[in-house]
Amino acid sequence: MKEENPQTDLNEINTEFRTIDGWPTWLEIRRGVLVLLLVLAPAVILSTNLPSWIQSYHITGEALWGLKRKGMPDEVIQPMLKMRGPTYFFKSSLLEEVEKNIPPEFFKKYHKNIKHSLTAIPVENSRYFFLPVLILFYGVVWWFIRPYESRGWF
Repeated sequence: MKEENPQTDLNEINTEFRTIDGWPTWLEIRRGVLVLLLVLAPAVILSTNLPSWIQSYHITGEALWGLKRKGMPDEVIQPMLKMRGPTYFFKSSLLEEVEKNIPPEFFKKYHKNIKHSLTAIPVENSRYFFLPVLILFYGVVWWFIRPYESRGWF
């Protein structure tokens, strides 16, 4: 004996959370915005900015020669020549040190050229540092979202 499959009527299907006309519901819009804000935006921001956040900066002789060729005066280059040795973790701290050693009027005038001449020391395999930071971020997001999942907010 074969059992017959009961056919469901289209009127019996629960259409509470579905729309037939193709327009998204507010719940779907809210979920989409949360995905953009909590998943995609942090991944893009971290992947583009993290390598520059974990590198060191220093002044090279080649960069100083480039500044000399661009016509920068010796009052700027000589103090920077003495600063060639140490490395700085932040570009801003190196710029502050340069600002201390150069006359203020020259620093204001050549600030952009000096900033572009600072050389970054890339950290080897810094792209592998991105994944643990992203996992940590998503773990924190998951930890704070857990109580709201049972309420149907997500």
